[in-house]
Amino acid sequence: MLETVCEEYPKLKERISRRYGHYSFPEYQNDLIYVNTLRILRCITEKAKEAGFYSIMADETKDVSKMEQLAILIRYRAIGLHHLKYCSEYNISNAIFSLLSEQGLDEKYCVGQCYNGVNVMSGWANGVQARVKHQAPHAIYFYCHAHHLNLVLVHSLSVIDETNNFFLPCKQSTASYQIAQFDIMSKILKNFEAILIVLDEGMEDRAESIGIRAQMEQQRFIFLLYALELVIGITYSLAQQLQSKEIDFVAAGFLIKSTKEELATIRSSEKCDELDEKAKTLTSNSNIEWEAVAKTKRALTSRLTDSVVFTSVGQMERNTRSLLF
Repeated sequence: MLETVCEEYPKLKERISRRYGHYSFPEYQNDLIYVNTLRILRCITEKAKEAGFYSIMADETKDVSKMEQLAILIRYRAIGLHHLKYCSEYNISNAIFSLLSEQGLDEKYCVGQCYNGVNVMSGWANGVQARVKHQAPHAIYFYCHAHHLNLVLVHSLSVIDETNNFFLPCKQSTASYQIAQFDIMSKILKNFEAILIVLDEGMEDRAESIGIRAQMEQQRFIFLLYALELVIGITYSLAQQLQSKEIDFVAAGFLIKSTKEELATIRSSEKCDELDEKAKTLTSNSNIEWEAVAKTKRALTSRLTDSVVFTSVGQMERNTRSLLF
């Protein structure tokens, strides 16, 4: 840490280069981190006080030790991390009020609160948002758009068996987190040939490596790899923008609308053929045989013999292209 700071402060670098007084002992390092934390928090809270009003965000998650941690933010800046023994409305709301009190922020100047949509947070009678609003009457509750978007994506992909099977080689049963899944798919596409070589050499479990390689060499898997990277990539970009500190509520609405329009434009035969070509190129480079799939024309019912049919609906196709496009 000191080496990083020294890059901007030559005097400190000169002091560290001396024989004594390096201040690199762990306790000194912890003290420096603590002092920097206090200074950062002071800057954040002073800006909130100068503005006169502020909004809060909060979300809980488990750390690597499986302990629940509640992150609390003033708009887009984190001001604290609180350990929760129980994720109840009472504990979460008390943690929020306690941290605001520690930073000298008056609850009555809170004009907005943003959480996910679970009942503990959004409950109208006894949820966290209701408890906060009881202390801060002007704190309007907003459902986090980024979290809402992720839930929509999860449920949309979970109802398709092909996508659930697709994520199995990635050690994921469903697309639970779009950021993680987008990162996984991008890395697989970038290192596809190298991954096949590693699987061919074998892992500790030889049977598992053979099974994963066999599934990755399937046409359906490769096509889905490109198709889902396209779809999740569009929503991933939206999720990143929704978390931007410059965005406001009106701009968020326009972004969501434009993303829906972009998703609608890729549902075409031309885009599907483009993904097919990409998949064929990848299989050719990886020495995987690509079997051409014959396009069969649907047989119409005899009742429509004397009619002009532009399109057919209500019939289910079990091929990957029709499921996604």
